[in-house]
Amino acid sequence: MSVVDVARAAGVALGTVSRVINRAPDVKPELRRKVLRASRELGFVPKIQHRAVGVMAGDLDSLSAAGFNAAMIALLAKHLANHEHTMELISFDDLELAYETHIAGIISFVPDERLGALTDIPDLPIISLNQPFSGLPIHSICSDHREQGRLATQHLMDHGHQRIGFIENARWNWGSRERLAGYESALAKNGIAYDEALVAYTREESLEGLLARLLTQRITSVLSFSSDCGLDISRLLGGRFGLRIPQGVSIIAAEHLPMFEYLTPPHTVVSQPLEDMVRLAADEMMRLIAPTTDSRRRPLLNLILPTSLIERESVAPPRVAAVYTP
Repeated sequence: MSVVDVARAAGVALGTVSRVINRAPDVKPELRRKVLRASRELGFVPKIQHRAVGVMAGDLDSLSAAGFNAAMIALLAKHLANHEHTMELISFDDLELAYETHIAGIISFVPDERLGALTDIPDLPIISLNQPFSGLPIHSICSDHREQGRLATQHLMDHGHQRIGFIENARWNWGSRERLAGYESALAKNGIAYDEALVAYTREESLEGLLARLLTQRITSVLSFSSDCGLDISRLLGGRFGLRIPQGVSIIAAEHLPMFEYLTPPHTVVSQPLEDMVRLAADEMMRLIAPTTDSRRRPLLNLILPTSLIERESVAPPRVAAVYTP
């Protein structure tokens, strides 16, 4: 089966079939449908070297349908589609895929130092979201994570909290360090000493274990900054440890995702401008991969976008410090 057979079946010239396969914009819609219909009836599948933007999405096996990673994938798919581009998910365990010539560029929203290894690939522009790479030719668009930590901590202290548990993903990534710096600065501004015993990382302890440890420290509130663990943290506080939110413990979540608005009670969140971040990344990638652009000579983009706090019903003045005895 070949394009010749498709042209004969559709009753069109061979050049018309070629233009339809290559998505030429000057083909009339009815003619395009005629050729595509003939192709399907004949079972003809053209060999097309499509260009796609590679999206580094971390561990694909652990994606949560309601979490931060899933939200970012959906936003990237939407904004790349607005530019008539597809995306291809790439795991950091399968970096060889980034060498494929159909990958026009890379957008990563997962903090991983292995991204730097891709800078050796020729003509492959890279944009990192929420993880700057100093000294490497990688563009970055980030939200102000330090301000997130400061805003959330100050909001809890404005309600009378002083024993504030801080939960993050990993101590080594930029976002975690920045949020912790904001947490520390807000404590210092209010004359409260930083206590390392109130800080926990989900990459280092089980959720149940770290919550149990924090509760033995008599915390009255939690900053739930571990992106894809927010639901589990709230569930464990209420179910495993019997603490109602906000009567028993107050909580602020890390992302402005729909699920936090529909919990009982609706959760106060620090809000990253995810839509703006992804839109800017998609727009910049289109400029970088344009045929007339030498991406190596384009100035590196390094943006920090402002964040905000959305107040709902998961924060209240502390009554009695939450006490847990293992």
